[in-house]
Amino acid sequence: MRRLRWALCVLALVSPVSASAELVLRSVAWQLPSPKGAQPRGYQTVERWIQPPSAKVPARPRVVVTVVNRGPKAAEGAVLRYAIAARQAKIGQTGGEGTWTVPFYLAERRVARIGANQVKEVPINDLVLDVFLKKTFRAGYWPDALRIQVMVEPRTGEGLEQRILEQTLPVVNQ
Repeated sequence: MRRLRWALCVLALVSPVSASAELVLRSVAWQLPSPKGAQPRGYQTVERWIQPPSAKVPARPRVVVTVVNRGPKAAEGAVLRYAIAARQAKIGQTGGEGTWTVPFYLAERRVARIGANQVKEVPINDLVLDVFLKKTFRAGYWPDALRIQVMVEPRTGEGLEQRILEQTLPVVNQ
């Protein structure tokens, strides 16, 4: 009986199957504030952002990341890392696309808890676009697209499959 218990303990320690949280990213969506007077007031998902070149930006986009816990246990203390880059074009340039720049904003967002087999939408509101857009405008450039890359920070022994997503938001300069 003692050998059987010992064998079961060893088997449990070396078994590749573990009952832990398994976080994956389902989607990343850009959102803009709803127009004034719209009910209910909040944010709406957009496929493009109509924003002419200007030193003042009236609307502040945000991103919503959908995280899924496919595991049988709750996930606690997950970290989402993200980077934002812009595709820059000269103001007044017609035709063609701009050039992708290096990311101008890097940050992370902690998610306290995601229950077992649950889906959680995590808003990212701290995008510091105002300063970047003012500097770009003063230099004579304006983005024709913004891109966010998001990943769930892996823990020991976890892979990167379905843990990295990116989403591009075209900026229409009308």
